[in-house]
Amino acid sequence: MNPYHFIFYYVQTFWSKRKADARLHGQMAVFFTVLMHVLLLVEVIWDLTGIQLLYLPDLPTYGQRKSVMMLCLVPFLIPFFLYFSKTKAAQINDHYESRGLSDAKQLTWFCLVLVLPFVLLVLLSVLRQNGII
Repeated sequence: MNPYHFIFYYVQTFWSKRKADARLHGQMAVFFTVLMHVLLLVEVIWDLTGIQLLYLPDLPTYGQRKSVMMLCLVPFLIPFFLYFSKTKAAQINDHYESRGLSDAKQLTWFCLVLVLPFVLLVLLSVLRQNGII
């Protein structure tokens, strides 16, 4: 089971019940999940080896930093929009609907794939900033 396909399916199913653009929400959730996994890996490498793989420029204002980061993230969004097309979304939905996972299993898998890495990332960042690690 591909965890990124599952995140796409879970979020798309959630938002399709609310009559929203479910595919867009699914694409953004997968992007956020991949981003959290990459940042967690970078944080663990930084904490274990002291090697900083991701360098953010030190710009004078918050608005400038935010603008630069948004411009850097936009090119990484395009592959997610291209990969999760309408036909791919239909294939993913058919695959997971045929499996018949219970809601408890879906929620558990969702938390393990998306929420747990996010919590670990925040925890490691706070510990490093406070000088504990």
